[in-house]
Amino acid sequence: MTGLTFSFAKGILHPYYNVALAPAIGALVGIGLAVAWKSRHDLLHRAVLGLIVRASAVWAWFLLERTSSWQTWLHPVVLYGGVLLGVAIAALPDGVFLNRRVATWAPVAIVAVLLAAPLAYSLQIASTAHAGSLPSAGPAGAISGQGAGPGGGRAASRAAVPSRLGVRHAPVAVAGSAGCSIRAHRAQRV
Repeated sequence: MTGLTFSFAKGILHPYYNVALAPAIGALVGIGLAVAWKSRHDLLHRAVLGLIVRASAVWAWFLLERTSSWQTWLHPVVLYGGVLLGVAIAALPDGVFLNRRVATWAPVAIVAVLLAAPLAYSLQIASTAHAGSLPSAGPAGAISGQGAGPGGGRAASRAAVPSRLGVRHAPVAVAGSAGCSIRAHRAQRV
């Protein structure tokens, strides 16, 4: 329901609402991967599962590369580990997955590799003091590019700020590309 509502939203969508989708997306992904793993004995399902693992690893690596100097050891672990696991799932014969140890440790390795980047981002934000109601995940500089909505991170020229002595104008800057916080600079009398 939330996703349907957001699809009709016009204008700027606050990052909080994206966070509200995370549990539902996580549940769908978890259910989908559990079903795919149960049907791993079918070659087509195994190929699709391998593709999903490879695509997820590449996407996690792409997001890590936004801050290429942060946790540099993690980038190749996520990329190469995920790609190798995805290829192994798709290419290995069905008999390999009948082995109890492989059937137990393969999903553990997949989850570990694919959750390494989100876990590192979560630990980074948990260990850093922040201000505001909605901190962004990951190290400083992880969010880049244009934000959602008109202007996407560019400052508005002037905004009216009411006061007891009349109307004051102050430049307003949007901090960060996602528009997570708005800072009003010191108001000056016009």
